[in-house]
Amino acid sequence: MINAVNLNRVWNYAKRGLKMAPDFALGTGGEAFEKTLRESIRGVKAADGSYVGGTGYKNFWTKLKDAFKASEAHNENLIKQEGGFLKAMKKNLMDIPSGLKNGWIDGANVAKAAGKSGIMGSLKGSGKFLMTRMPLIGSLLFMAFEAPNIIKATIDGGIVDGGAEFVKAGSRAVGSMAGFCIGQALCPIPLVGGIIGGLIGEWITSKIVGKSYSERKVEAEEKLKTARFDTGSTNPFAAGGADQYMMQQLQMAMMQNPEMFARAYASRYQ
Repeated sequence: MINAVNLNRVWNYAKRGLKMAPDFALGTGGEAFEKTLRESIRGVKAADGSYVGGTGYKNFWTKLKDAFKASEAHNENLIKQEGGFLKAMKKNLMDIPSGLKNGWIDGANVAKAAGKSGIMGSLKGSGKFLMTRMPLIGSLLFMAFEAPNIIKATIDGGIVDGGAEFVKAGSRAVGSMAGFCIGQALCPIPLVGGIIGGLIGEWITSKIVGKSYSERKVEAEEKLKTARFDTGSTNPFAAGGADQYMMQQLQMAMMQNPEMFARAYASRYQ
C-alpha cells in the first residue's frame, strides 16, 4: 500500500543507495559487501582451508541487508579516513603495482617454506591480491566501454541526453557489481560465480533503466532500413517498395511462363 510512511522509507533507501553507489561500483564498497555476505554464508576460512561459522542460505534476505549495511559503513569510514571516494579510488589504483609485487614475493616465500614451487606460489600470491581489486578494475572497464555511448548521446542530443546515459551506465555498473559480489559469495570457484552474477545483475538493471542510446539508435536504423525495402503487403507502393514489388512480380511471371519469355527473348535478339 502506497502511503506517506512507505514513500518516506523508499526515499531514505534511495538516498542511502545513491550515497554509497560510487564507492560500491568504482571503489572498494563492493569488496566489503562481498566479504560480509560470503562469511555469513560460507564462514571464515581457517588455516587448513576449511570454512568455519557459516550458516548457509538460511535467512538469506537478512544476510543480504547486513552486507549492504557493511558496505555502507565501509563508505562512511572511507570518507572519514581517506577524505572521499575519489581520493580512495586513486589510492587503490596506485597501490596495484606494489600490491602485485608484494603478493608475488609473499606467495613465493610461503610456497618455498612449504616445499612447493616458488613460481606457482608467486602467481597465487599476486592473483590473490588482484582478486581484491577485480571489482574496481571491472567497474572501471565497464564505464570505459560505456564512455563512447555517453559521448555520442551528448553530441547528438545535448547535455540532458548525455546525462541520462551517464545515469543509465552508472546504474548498470552498480547492478553488475552487486551481481558480481553476490555471485562471488555464493560460488566457491573464484571469478566464475562473479562473472555469472555480474552478467545477470547487469541484465536485470538494463531491463529497469532501459536500452542505451546506441542500442536505440541501431534499432531505429534497422526499422528505417526495413521500411525502405518494405514490399508493402497491404500497399505495394509503400515508400521505397514499388520497384522491388514490380521486380518480384516480373520474376514470378517468368517462373510461371518460361517458354513465353524465351520466345520473346529470341524474337527480340535474333
